[in-house]
Amino acid sequence: MQIIRNISRFESHTKNHIVTIGNYDGIHLGHQEILKKVSTLSQQTGLPNILITFEPLPREYFLEQSMQHYRLMNLREKINTLKNYGIEKVLILRFNDELAHLSAESFITQILINKLKTKYLVVGEDFKFGHKNSGNVALLQKYSKQLNFQLTTVPLYKIDSHRVSSTLIRKLLQHDDLATAAKLLGQQYSVLGRIIHGDHRGRELGFPTANIHLTHKIVPLAGVYAVKIHNIANDPLYGVANIGFRPTTNNSKRLLEVNIFDFDQDIYHKIVKVEFIYKLRNETKFANFTLLQQQVMQDIEEAKKYFATT
Repeated sequence: MQIIRNISRFESHTKNHIVTIGNYDGIHLGHQEILKKVSTLSQQTGLPNILITFEPLPREYFLEQSMQHYRLMNLREKINTLKNYGIEKVLILRFNDELAHLSAESFITQILINKLKTKYLVVGEDFKFGHKNSGNVALLQKYSKQLNFQLTTVPLYKIDSHRVSSTLIRKLLQHDDLATAAKLLGQQYSVLGRIIHGDHRGRELGFPTANIHLTHKIVPLAGVYAVKIHNIANDPLYGVANIGFRPTTNNSKRLLEVNIFDFDQDIYHKIVKVEFIYKLRNETKFANFTLLQQQVMQDIEEAKKYFATT
């Protein structure tokens, strides 16, 4: 996969491209339908495809990032996932004041036509773009006839009469409805991150933990979860993860820590995927470390029983 971070240096070595555009945050079932269409068109036409996305995401540019505006995926997670859907090139447009004020018409002519030589454009039927979201499918249909590209709109994807969207998935995760969120994502919600050194507090309590660096990502979950851990062994490992501020230790930084069952190897600097399966409890402040230690033992036993029966 080719990653393009500077469109001014991008040169199209072919006459045409198949293009799709969007935040693609979470790459849920609705996104997957669009990506499948793009991949199919590439196979049928022999043309390369390219996905346009943005950094930062537009909502992050216009609104201060908070728990209501977190990402389902950081950029690395997004790119790693897109590789599974036949995407050949990813163009990352820097979302700044200039791009925010670019008219929908200019976006079409300057980026889609002049730079990418778009022959096929694939978007969701509710797609909007350009300054103040003034561009929509109707405008694209108009320009497709004038500029000789073919527009394909993919219908909204619904499950149980609910439109599958990143916004809905965020709300589900905030309310710890992991099962429904997984249904809309097509997989369990997960976090990808590098294992870094912590303060070794878990090891002092008898439960060594892997500290996951979140790379400026605000995770929607909070509390203690039964998890699967990928990218360490051939098969997934199992454990308990805590996301929060460790109130018993008066920590001020939000952390993701994972205790992997029956595991004691040096895995610092590895990039792992933590898959959230089941919530065990909310984060609690204990009066002393002995009570915390007892609770962690209970968490581990409960998680092991859960995995043994599912």
